[in-house]
Amino acid sequence: MVVQLRNPVRFLVALPCLFCAAGCASDSALLKAADARIETSETPKENTVQFVSFVHQVHFAAGSTGFAPGEANALDGFITRLAPHYADRVQIDSGAVSGNANADALAARRAEAVAAELRRMGAATVEIEQAGDNVDANAVAVGVSRYVATGPKCPDWNDKDPQGFSNTPTSNFGCATITNLGAMVANPADLLRGAQPGPADAEFVARGVQRYRNGEISKSLEPELSQGSAMSGSMGGGAK
Repeated sequence: MVVQLRNPVRFLVALPCLFCAAGCASDSALLKAADARIETSETPKENTVQFVSFVHQVHFAAGSTGFAPGEANALDGFITRLAPHYADRVQIDSGAVSGNANADALAARRAEAVAAELRRMGAATVEIEQAGDNVDANAVAVGVSRYVATGPKCPDWNDKDPQGFSNTPTSNFGCATITNLGAMVANPADLLRGAQPGPADAEFVARGVQRYRNGEISKSLEPELSQGSAMSGSMGGGAK
């Protein structure tokens, strides 16, 4: 079967345009795919830092400041498991304000008894408040709050460009470094903000600058070096 073109010249002119359109469409798809690969592979690895709280209630005998049976051991186990350190916040909630002077005074004494026990266990700083947030009757709530760092999902093999044609970091880039940092940092809150610097002694620094400007401090080491060389030379000459 023979197909005869009515206008072969027009067909030959349109043919390159068809190839060009097809090429442009394929290039556009490749660029979109490359952008998707770059966005995925360039996602930086980060530690997730959260502020969490652990609460334990210490129960007392009715009308007494003495712990109920087994409560001292339970409190000791709670503190031992968490092992609070300097960056943690240890707080005692003595219960809601009842308006009864005797009851509120008893709650305050109970909170002090728990605080004394916590200090005996090694908790350096203990805060006491009277808020009553979900505190049982005849009980005092002990809360330990801290920042916790959770490392990224590693290893990460979600690399859509394993051959590296996009010239971007691999999906595993930085996994080990960030994970180790989250595991080693003493206070995970430092990952959110820098540590506060201590106070600077501006008067001492300014006094040193003033002494330098007044000539009380030598502005060059050459005289000292020359004097030292002369002394060494004289000592050497005496030895002969």
